[in-house]
Amino acid sequence: MRKIKIKNFGPIKEGLVEGDGFLEVKKVTVFTGNQATGKSTVAKMVSTMAWIEKEWLRGGILIGDPDNNRRFVEDFCAYQGLKNYFLKDSEIHFVGDYAEIRYTDGNFNLRKIIVDEELYLVPKIMYVPAERNFLSVVEFPQRLEGLPWPLYTFLDEYRRSLNELTSFLELPINNLHLEVEGMTKLPFIRGYDYRLRLSESSSGLHSAVPLYLVSKNLAESIGKVGDRSRSPLSLEIEERMEKEFLTWVVDQKASAIPHSEMFKIIQSKYKSSYFFNIVEELEQNLFPKSQMSLLFSLLGLANVHPSNTLLLTTHSPYIVNYLTLAIKADEVAHLIKGIADAEERLQELDLIVPRSSAINADDAVIYEFDEEGRIRKLEAFHGIPSDRNQLNEYLGEANDLFDKLLAIEQLL
Repeated sequence: MRKIKIKNFGPIKEGLVEGDGFLEVKKVTVFTGNQATGKSTVAKMVSTMAWIEKEWLRGGILIGDPDNNRRFVEDFCAYQGLKNYFLKDSEIHFVGDYAEIRYTDGNFNLRKIIVDEELYLVPKIMYVPAERNFLSVVEFPQRLEGLPWPLYTFLDEYRRSLNELTSFLELPINNLHLEVEGMTKLPFIRGYDYRLRLSESSSGLHSAVPLYLVSKNLAESIGKVGDRSRSPLSLEIEERMEKEFLTWVVDQKASAIPHSEMFKIIQSKYKSSYFFNIVEELEQNLFPKSQMSLLFSLLGLANVHPSNTLLLTTHSPYIVNYLTLAIKADEVAHLIKGIADAEERLQELDLIVPRSSAINADDAVIYEFDEEGRIRKLEAFHGIPSDRNQLNEYLGEANDLFDKLLAIEQLL
């Protein structure tokens, strides 16, 4: 399981105030909090560190390279717009599956975590930026300059996913469907009795359609024949892979691993084995019912592979509450399996939360960010996230303020 400790970096000051200061990145991880409290900062840093670990496995980053300090700040963090977040006492500590990465006192250090010789599980990492709705409004965004780099990367996946759409795609919103038109590959929304360009549709669809299309395309294609999560290996990557194998052949002495098995192990570093989906503001411009449907769809995609991971940033109390439903549904489903009329009860459960979207309580975690640069892990009771959280408290505060208005009115 990935984990990260981050202090004195941009809006993050003390960081996680509990335990050893490490945030665990579980199968489903949610960051909540006000604007400018560091939710996206940590999400972007998790994405950056996971990518660095992957690039190191593939030989693109070398341990001890004197240029690593510069590349970490000027290239890797700058890509996510984090270059100017560094302070003199910034501390970042990431522990992945195969590498431990630290940045302290202005120094970048990467250390291999010892693992047995086995097939590597390498993620397809997709960072879905909040600016994604821009892609649905502008018909040729690839021609524009000055957009955030993660948006260009997401645009590439979005265009590829549109090009590969050969039939209607049922959307998890209002019984709508997505289709693309002929040679232009322009996206259209089809309802019961209408059809219009995505650019002419609602703002909620501008945000939800690219997110859902790319997420579904990647999650369902990884590991299958004709895997769409990766393009054919570039010449550079092929050369890295062949060089690594030839180096092993030359250096091996008493290795009991057959050449064919070692080639499979090395090859596994260069293909995606699961999907790591990092989504900013899933709820963007969506009605609560649509938030629920989209969340359940993304949870279902996270369940396609045991290692698939979903990290969300959100301002919506509904997302936290709907995740609670998915966790409770998993608990209820396990209780149902032991009774006589199990299938009938499971069908009733599906009408509330699809079984494919249920999440084990141990696989989910919610972190709250505050304006002082601190992070707290939301308490859970018997595995269920507490309803005493920031988002619900603000809903309660609105009721309290209304009561105060009524009290003033009564004095008039």
